[in-house]
Amino acid sequence: MLPVFSFREEAEMYLQLEALGGDWQVRKISAGELVSLLHENCAIVRRVALDPLPGTWADKVVELVVLDCERFVSRVVRGRA
Repeated sequence: MLPVFSFREEAEMYLQLEALGGDWQVRKISAGELVSLLHENCAIVRRVALDPLPGTWADKVVELVVLDCERFVSRVVRGRA
């Protein structure tokens, strides 16, 4: 699952609280860049979480903010048309 955030501060807080390890970092990209990235990687990134909550609340509400990768890409593309 790829977490996608509306604001940089939310993304930074999420990374601090979740301690994901590895090479995770916050990066601002355009909607077009996100669509391109996901289109190429939907086999790897199966779901997209929109502004997910960190910690224990995440398990309780994650399904409210998660979309299938292909469905997310479709909605972003339709919204830009």
